[in-house]
Amino acid sequence: MKGKAGTFFKAFFSDAEAKQLMEQGYIAPVLGLLLALVLLFAGAFAADNVPMFAHYNATTEFRQTVQNAFVHSNENAGLTFSDGKLSSSRIVDTYKNEADADVYGLGGYNVVIDTRPATALDDFEAYYLSNDGQGREITMDEYTTLSDVAKYNFDFKIRYTDRELVLTDERVATYEAWLDENKADKLAEIDKGALSEQEYALQVYTLYVKSYYPDLSEYEPTGSVPMLRNYYYNNYVRAGVTKYLFVFDDTVIGCFKTKGGQTINFYGYTGGLDGDYDFESASAAEKFVLDSFNATAGLSAYMCLMNILRTLPFVVAIPFVLALLAYSVLKIIGAEWNMGYMATLRLVGGYQWMGALIAAICTFLLSFAIPRGNVLVALLVIYFVVLLVRAAVLLIKEKLVTDKLKKAMASENNEAAALQVSESYQRVFSDETQDEEDISDPAFSESGEVGASYDEAVAPSKKISEEEEK
Repeated sequence: MKGKAGTFFKAFFSDAEAKQLMEQGYIAPVLGLLLALVLLFAGAFAADNVPMFAHYNATTEFRQTVQNAFVHSNENAGLTFSDGKLSSSRIVDTYKNEADADVYGLGGYNVVIDTRPATALDDFEAYYLSNDGQGREITMDEYTTLSDVAKYNFDFKIRYTDRELVLTDERVATYEAWLDENKADKLAEIDKGALSEQEYALQVYTLYVKSYYPDLSEYEPTGSVPMLRNYYYNNYVRAGVTKYLFVFDDTVIGCFKTKGGQTINFYGYTGGLDGDYDFESASAAEKFVLDSFNATAGLSAYMCLMNILRTLPFVVAIPFVLALLAYSVLKIIGAEWNMGYMATLRLVGGYQWMGALIAAICTFLLSFAIPRGNVLVALLVIYFVVLLVRAAVLLIKEKLVTDKLKKAMASENNEAAALQVSESYQRVFSDETQDEEDISDPAFSESGEVGASYDEAVAPSKKISEEEEK
């Protein structure tokens, strides 16, 4: 087990160790995936939170804006903090009020201070807008008088206002009357006896809005009724404004520019803060803002986790794709140790944890220079590139080794063939030499005449023949 653990942790740095994973089970790729997910989450969380403090400390104008908004003076809104809630003596909006802009505006920054409860309802305005580009508006009553064909030329819209809608008894009675006439069954489902007066009024109003108006999910994705706080989002943030500080009763939202021109958005939650913040000094004001940002660490961790899980199919697919690529290349180059696709998957799977660690570190360093919204994309791209490069290094080295072996084998084959040809040539040469020796026997002369040796050879037989004739 100890040896396998060493192989697992060394596989990224050693091809020899990585190849051993091909002969082992699937613990290495599964464990590598789990470690990769943990490291990717840690990298995303660190990159999403840590750079904020460095960016904040480096921006002079926004820090001055924070101080102007919180530090007590005769001209400001008199912010106080108690029981996790902020409260102010008045509403501040530098977008609409020039007097507020003179007090709070600095370097192009805008400030909104509205500590009315987060549950405050918005007294919104409903209307229909022509979709022909002419910008014609009509009321809901006017829309009902149009023909069915003419109605297609208008789209339903709502306009948030900065007015709070208070559910008075008269308003609630009006909503009940309409619901009793049009949605009596739905109204009957609300158990008035089990609810407080305020809860009952809110449920009646919610049912009325959802029944009377077309779908509002474009404005309130959670399915709620229009909320007062969303006035600032829909009229300012959604319109593309930057460089602002919004202070609400339980949240602090800001957007500022770094010296390098990077836009930083942050969200702070005050509900979880303990202690006294007197806002009598600049340091106390800045500490409050940074502490509220720290209080969102749990939410940030949850969002990072959800993002990692949302991209899980992509993370899981990476080793499968790279294994297929590596297996194909190994098969093409004719690597001797190619043991099949699943074995190659085990090899590539051993790279995951170190690839995730490198990606997390690189993304964290890069997060000081890129927007927070791009952190996850950068993390996944770097992770993929690291694994791709590591697999490419393995394949390139294997290609070089394979080519070298093929050349060596070809050289050995050529030597063996040359030796065989040489031996064959020697045998042929030996046979030809023997034939030449036979042809140049002393019994024959090159001119074809019979030599002395021939006379000697045939003399006995001639002598016998002559004697027989006598």
